[in-house]
Amino acid sequence: MEWDDLRIALAICRAGSLSGAARVLKLNHATVWRRLKALEASLDIRLFERGPEGYVPTAAGDELRRAAEAMEGAADGLDRRLSGRDARLTGTVRLSALDSFALGLLPPHLARFRQLHPGITVELAISSTLANLTRRDADVALRATNAPTGSLVGQRLAEVGMAVYASHDYLARNPFGTDWARHEWVAPDEIFAHTAFAKFVEREAPRRSVLRADTESGMHAACAAGIGAAVLACFVGDDDPRLARLSPALPEFDHGLWLLTHEDLRGAARVRAFLDFMAQAIRSDRSRLKGTPASA
Repeated sequence: MEWDDLRIALAICRAGSLSGAARVLKLNHATVWRRLKALEASLDIRLFERGPEGYVPTAAGDELRRAAEAMEGAADGLDRRLSGRDARLTGTVRLSALDSFALGLLPPHLARFRQLHPGITVELAISSTLANLTRRDADVALRATNAPTGSLVGQRLAEVGMAVYASHDYLARNPFGTDWARHEWVAPDEIFAHTAFAKFVEREAPRRSVLRADTESGMHAACAAGIGAAVLACFVGDDDPRLARLSPALPEFDHGLWLLTHEDLRGAARVRAFLDFMAQAIRSDRSRLKGTPASA
């Protein structure tokens, strides 16, 4: 069996569909289907059943999945260990960050890093989901959390404060102050349902959400357009002159900002240089991130 064929079967297991596997592998749908059929023919066994839930592994498919995951883990581990020995200040550092940090915090720091290290290319992966550093979806992750998990190493650089904001135009029409139940709300989509700020909106103003967004930048844009009030990161809301802050930074929303990498990668010169620079740069923004600037 070829490893590329096993990767295709593993991607189908994870995605539950040919189209989902094709997107992950950057192949077209027909290629994935053809390679799957060739693999099943070479093994003379059916690996998937297609049902209402998509492609579901058979017993043989599930056994193949476990073997493929073990091979993938070994290959990724070797890749990380070899990358971790690279002493050159050249190459690529892939950084994963939420959209609010990627758009509102990182650009000037990335520009300065580029000036200092022209041999290092930064790939910025903006996502609402957490990158898997074990599988090398990214080399470094900037995560807002109070409990980083997995075999990750890093530093807690700052506290991220959040508060309630609304546009001046919206408040002229809805002068309700902190009477949260009377406001209309721009709320997070289900992807953020586990967060404290999503639970706050649901608790304080049930059934008052007039728009939901699956990114923090989407919530910010809708709030600034006057659609409703929203809970936003203070460094986002305080920097936007279209918005007024309706509350102090609320302690229930506080979370730490971590700069993380996999333990096998921290020895790579390019990753180390990026971590050291970015840690110092973000620490210089701690007051702004906390939401305690002079204007607050």
